[in-house]
Amino acid sequence: MSIILIGGFVLGKKNITRIIDSFIESDRKETIINEEKIKEYEYYIKSSKVDLLTGIYNEYALEDLMDIYKENYTFLFIDINKLKYVNMYYGQLKGDELLKELASYLIDLSKEIKVAFRFCRYESDEFIICIGTTNDCEIKSVIKYLKEFSKKDIICEMNITLRIIAIKNKYNLSLKKLIAYVEYLLEDNSIGLGEDYNNIIQDEKNLYRYYCMAERLNKEVKYLGELGEIYVVFQPQFELKTKSIVGYEVLCRWNHEKIGEIFPKEFLSFFKANNRMYELDIFIFEEALKFQKKLESMKFYQRCSINVSIVTLKNNNFINDISKLIKKYEVDASKITIELIEELALEEKDTIKNLLKNIKDNGMNISIDDFGTGYSSLSRLYLVPFDELKIPREFLMNSLTDGKQLKILKTISNLAKVLNLSTVVEGVETLEQYELIKTLGFNYSQGFFHSKPLKKNEYLIFIKEFS
Repeated sequence: MSIILIGGFVLGKKNITRIIDSFIESDRKETIINEEKIKEYEYYIKSSKVDLLTGIYNEYALEDLMDIYKENYTFLFIDINKLKYVNMYYGQLKGDELLKELASYLIDLSKEIKVAFRFCRYESDEFIICIGTTNDCEIKSVIKYLKEFSKKDIICEMNITLRIIAIKNKYNLSLKKLIAYVEYLLEDNSIGLGEDYNNIIQDEKNLYRYYCMAERLNKEVKYLGELGEIYVVFQPQFELKTKSIVGYEVLCRWNHEKIGEIFPKEFLSFFKANNRMYELDIFIFEEALKFQKKLESMKFYQRCSINVSIVTLKNNNFINDISKLIKKYEVDASKITIELIEELALEEKDTIKNLLKNIKDNGMNISIDDFGTGYSSLSRLYLVPFDELKIPREFLMNSLTDGKQLKILKTISNLAKVLNLSTVVEGVETLEQYELIKTLGFNYSQGFFHSKPLKKNEYLIFIKEFS
């Protein structure tokens, strides 16, 4: 007799068939299904904890899966991309075949995986795996095996992939909340790693942070700005020759109502995943111009550097929208610098070239941010109409003790002089670093040696002290 392995347990196919036959009317001509039969059927599904389509555990077995491991286990939440399209274009039977194919793959995988491995089908296209480890290497190994499913000769021509989120159990968040958070993130793709992503969340507290961020993005960025949740800060930039404050870089922060202060490194992926980057960038741009206007009214004529994402730069409305804002606030466009990442600035596409030209035509400056990290061809630099190079802190960190790094800094400084470009060194933290880049002939510096990023009122006090 052939058998089906159910997360490590065995159930005969004949038994499954008998179960199904006992609860489904055999007379296909009947149009009214006995309600008591349905209740009895539903009761069996709950009590047997078997998914009758695939033969593996169903959602009612989740608590049992958890009980197997007292501690040190990880949940893997999986859903099948494009299952609804398979059902739509190939029919429900093909979709069912795909689900059974994945269940069969999990059964085979459970025999190969060295760590304890239990699983169930939770909902239509969602499966949950519980593995007896919290070791990152072992988790990644399981994920790697799971992603091999996409390479199988699957029953339809579509590119079928799995989305996977792994969550380590450390703080025993209730299973109900855990699943609610994950479903929200999977549905929203709020992790921000694309369709065929996998991500290991180190504990349930991090999951809660992700959930809170994704949930809050249902509100408009401008509204969050009015509440003071999304706001900008300003990091001073100093001229090395005169030791005077000459400008600032505009940075973004998020003071979440539930989880407190969040930095861009953590929250930007959520904005990208939710298609909110343009909205955020325009909000930051307008906040910067409001502040620049205030400074000009106080007779402080400062450089203002604003980071803009690739998504925003490629938006057809970008140039028109920022031109309107410059006119609205009547600021000196020549004091505004748009910071671009190196890879984008050096693209050969005509659209990027036109974009850079339009920025310059509107009187603004262009800076290449994190210069030297994009592996660009130096022979193409002169083709790009930019005005400034920003040197990342990585080139400065060991320059006082590393001869090669020092030579790289010297080369960048000389190159900038040859191309008649101004230079800004980021991440200056000590007097020794400050003196070094001053000796090498760089123009400007910013970093904690001078000041941390400041809020509006803090910056105004700071600039008055230096003036």
